[in-house]
Amino acid sequence: PDETRERFVPSVSSGGTDEGARGFRYLAWNHDPNPDDEMAVTDYAFLVREATGEVRVVHDRHIHGLFPRQVWLDTLVAVGFEPHSQIYAHSEVEGEDSSSSSARSAEPGARSAVGTVLA
Repeated sequence: PDETRERFVPSVSSGGTDEGARGFRYLAWNHDPNPDDEMAVTDYAFLVREATGEVRVVHDRHIHGLFPRQVWLDTLVAVGFEPHSQIYAHSEVEGEDSSSSSARSAEPGARSAVGTVLA
């Protein structure tokens, strides 16, 4: 998973681009409005400038699961995977390295099928 309950950190990202008279900007706000449940929310605000110069605003909301790491590991085992943790630094997170407390972990796994291990 991209995030687990233990390592969730609210964040905001933004960006955009222009192409001729047209343009696009976005703001993505990742937050957890209710820390007592297993969901987080990412709200997106899009500003779209058409070639005519008209600008419109679009909002989109994604609600996604935010589960403890052990739930992910148990689920992988339950469906036949053999997960293991791998600590890594995300290349797009400033100041993050694999030895810091901000380092992330991935739980890749192999699954056996008819005596063969699949990657």
